[in-house]
Amino acid sequence: MAPSGQAGELPTFPRVVEKADPISYFFLGLAIVSLGLSALMAQLGLLKPLEALSLFLWLLALVLWLDALIRYLRPWTRHKSMPLAISGSISAALAAAVFLGLTAWWPLLILALGACSLAYGLFKLRAARTAR
Repeated sequence: MAPSGQAGELPTFPRVVEKADPISYFFLGLAIVSLGLSALMAQLGLLKPLEALSLFLWLLALVLWLDALIRYLRPWTRHKSMPLAISGSISAALAAAVFLGLTAWWPLLILALGACSLAYGLFKLRAARTAR
């Protein structure tokens, strides 16, 4: 199906999904509130800038993990849960590295990526064994 539109106009493409995903809006709102809360605490002097960044990354990790869990429980959104869980793990590792000192703890990011890869492989292996 070719995109519609005349010369000089932007093409319009049909939506894959008819309705917007309300779960996405909810978790986007939580992520924005987390960012605002962290920025406010830094602006008020309650946290240093790196502490506020670390807090935001921790809160973002929690939001992403919760989003992944909710999507995993619904069969029609289960395929979106793995990227969200991986993003949450990377955010948590980055938060820990920023909190503990990025110059010494940057390898936590590599450990988080490796752990996510191992978990994904184990889940796929377990799914293949139960399918037999």
